[in-house]
Amino acid sequence: MRPEEQAATLAAIQRAYPWMYLVFTVAPDGKNVARSDGKPLADYSDRQYYKDVVANGKALSWETLIGKTSNKPALVLSVPIKANGAVIGVMAAAMTVEDISKIVANWKVGRTGFAFLVDEKAKVVAHPREEFVLSQTHLNDHPLISAFASDGQPRSMSFTQTDGEQVLGFVQGNKFRWALAVQQNEEELFAPLRLTLKLGLALLVAAAILVAFIARVSSKLLLRPILHMTDVADRMSMGELDTPVSFSGHDEIGLLAQSLERLRKSQRAALARLQRGA
Repeated sequence: MRPEEQAATLAAIQRAYPWMYLVFTVAPDGKNVARSDGKPLADYSDRQYYKDVVANGKALSWETLIGKTSNKPALVLSVPIKANGAVIGVMAAAMTVEDISKIVANWKVGRTGFAFLVDEKAKVVAHPREEFVLSQTHLNDHPLISAFASDGQPRSMSFTQTDGEQVLGFVQGNKFRWALAVQQNEEELFAPLRLTLKLGLALLVAAAILVAFIARVSSKLLLRPILHMTDVADRMSMGELDTPVSFSGHDEIGLLAQSLERLRKSQRAALARLQRGA
């Protein structure tokens, strides 16, 4: 635990792991012994990662906090320093979570959709509200975090916020029980779906009206020649055989008109033969 011998080793560790902005040692009383950055020593007796190793005998501890050196959200890992089986100090490494914090805090969807990250104690690591991060707010009562803490399983759920807004959210975590949650107001979330449904219904109504109009026009176009053929047949049955049956096209209506015209000619010829015989 001699500072002059530790400093070079701590600096070498920091160079080997550049994402660690600080590697340092702490005495059993919580006082800083040596640092990799050469800055003034500090008191870390209030830190949980120190207490877990010295007081609780843990072989590994970590804590998310606002770094005393960086003044930014950080993750600190700590392990015991032992001599003859006894803990004579703590070695710790601090790394910022600034990159992941920016990604999480800046992620937004629409007006109300956002994400946030908490550690295993439900303490805020990243959140769009900076005051939550700086004050290390605990979100144990948040419905998503509370649900995840109960069984550690990812889930989606709907819940009502304190302002009365109905919200849909999703939460998922890792084996260390850190949890990432996303949420958005249901009204905004489902607005595109409702718009799509309204558009679909409008198109359906328009299509129904168009089909009805086409059916009405088509029926008139189809019925007019049929009614005409019916009228011609009625007149023929009454002996009116002098008016030719007009027809055009070669569809079913045209074939029916041709048949009626042949029938008219046949009846007229037969009637002529009868009149000559009489």
